[in-house]
Amino acid sequence: MTGNRIWQKLQLLRTAAIMSFILAMVLCVFLTSLAVINITKLFDIMVEYSHESDWLHYPEIIAAVIAGFAICLLFVFSLHENIKLRRMNLVFEDMAKTDVLTGIYNRRYLEDTLNKAIRSVSRSSGCLSVLMIDVDYFKNYNDTYGHNMGDNCLKMIAEILRQSISREEDFAARYGGEEFAVVLPHTDEEGAEIVASRLLENLRSQRIPHETSVNEKFVTFSIGGTSGIVRFTHSGLDYLKLADKALYLSKQNGRNRYTFLGFEP
Repeated sequence: MTGNRIWQKLQLLRTAAIMSFILAMVLCVFLTSLAVINITKLFDIMVEYSHESDWLHYPEIIAAVIAGFAICLLFVFSLHENIKLRRMNLVFEDMAKTDVLTGIYNRRYLEDTLNKAIRSVSRSSGCLSVLMIDVDYFKNYNDTYGHNMGDNCLKMIAEILRQSISREEDFAARYGGEEFAVVLPHTDEEGAEIVASRLLENLRSQRIPHETSVNEKFVTFSIGGTSGIVRFTHSGLDYLKLADKALYLSKQNGRNRYTFLGFEP
């Protein structure tokens, strides 16, 4: 299922959940009113026939008990369906922000969350760093080993990215194709360079074979990064563009390295 189809299904599910919640509330008010009315009627009947030995002989009492039982069943059923819809909503929300192949966050989540991080960090005039990552000679890898192996390679790289960032607020995402991004809120250039070095080293240690790579006989990637003090006027696109420009410089200078460009307000 593509990202757009998941997003459309999520929107429909959200609408259904909202409508279900509204209907459940209306039904709850209606059933509560019926329950009050029936309880009142039942009390009146009980008072009226209090001198009789067996209330079950009177159809009014039986009808009131059945109606009360039915009201309880309807309410429980409505509540159960609403809870089920909410659970499905959470599942589709998770699918909508996750890259299907690698299991890490996708580009939609990256762009949305990066803008939120900028707004949050700008309140304290803190630093933010963004890394753009591109697998070196990945087309050669696909041509040599096939697309299935290429997909497996991307999954391994995604896992390396995920394991190489330790703070809860940091995250990695697949930007598209063989490109990835890492967002590091409250991180200056020095800290981001430590992360970039760790990423390069962790990939090298895996020694994933790549016989047709021009650099080495193992899979490598190039990194471009940018860091700067965040202002509320900044946008995520500004950071991604500058990080991509730094990535281009890494490729020009031999790949399998990182390059940083300072983010100017």
